[in-house]
Amino acid sequence: MGATPLTDTGHKSAAGKPRRVLIVFNPIAGRRRKRLFAQTVDALNARGCVLDVQVTQGPGDAVRISREGVAADKFDVIVAAGGDGTINEVIQGMTCTGEGEAGNAASTNSMYDGPAFATIPFGTVNVLALDIGLAQKAEAMADTIAGEAYVAATVGLAQNKNLQRTFLITAGVGLDSAAVKYLSPRLKRIFSWGAYIFSMILALIRDGDVSLEADIDGDVVRGSTIIITNVSRFGGPHVVAPDARVEDDNLTVLVALGLGRKNLVRYGLAFALGRVPKINDILVRDFTEVRVTSPAGYPIQIDGDGYGTVPVTFRTAPAKLRLLVPEGYVTGV
Repeated sequence: MGATPLTDTGHKSAAGKPRRVLIVFNPIAGRRRKRLFAQTVDALNARGCVLDVQVTQGPGDAVRISREGVAADKFDVIVAAGGDGTINEVIQGMTCTGEGEAGNAASTNSMYDGPAFATIPFGTVNVLALDIGLAQKAEAMADTIAGEAYVAATVGLAQNKNLQRTFLITAGVGLDSAAVKYLSPRLKRIFSWGAYIFSMILALIRDGDVSLEADIDGDVVRGSTIIITNVSRFGGPHVVAPDARVEDDNLTVLVALGLGRKNLVRYGLAFALGRVPKINDILVRDFTEVRVTSPAGYPIQIDGDGYGTVPVTFRTAPAKLRLLVPEGYVTGV
């Protein structure tokens, strides 16, 4: 089944008027990526799009800019130009009110009433772009942003008494979230993936004996790492959840059931080498609600950044989001 044209939805950009696009641009990017961004902007201008480019200055800016863009009610598309963190902030701004309430639709899995969402991906590995088949080429990205094809994307929601965070890609508790805790932003800018590897080693040394407990739709399980994903890939190009699709109604949970450092090393290699689907003691299933209950105070990561601590509940947000995809994208494949 293919993606849906925006013209079939009564979407306000469908009346033959120029597409009005708000681009939220994170400028922390290398020279090559900035050149690609400039080329994409030129390609969008050539397609007749009316652009408003807003540059972020620091954490939280993308949330504010995208939230103001929704409130202005004058944009057809809001674009996150950056890595996973920028995507997450834009999604947060589009799907949560200023008070943190998630969604603006009346019933679960109804459509979010606002601009469509698209991305100009600049991350080290862009799993969302890989999943929807979006090439990191200016013409391809401009075609998608100016095009009509979209899917109704499920949005994830992480909640506890101090947290109300939506996400489009992944979240987790375990070795990945511990690594985020130890990740130095300065080293990340300088060494990119090398910084992640260093922080992962630190997490393995300091948190390698963690035992997590989670309730998955009434089934209590224990494990060393729990990953919530809306896409088939995690942290790299390899598929870890073959049946996970951003347009599916449910999110997917992966639980590494083995405990201890030796098992964590084994799981880490499985993720790095694309062997997760062949590992018998990694539970993979769709869910309605996952509640991670212990150990209290353990860190949570959402789209590669740290947000609060356990306990936390993961579920789908009340509304879906129009995600622009390349023409010819086929759902369910």
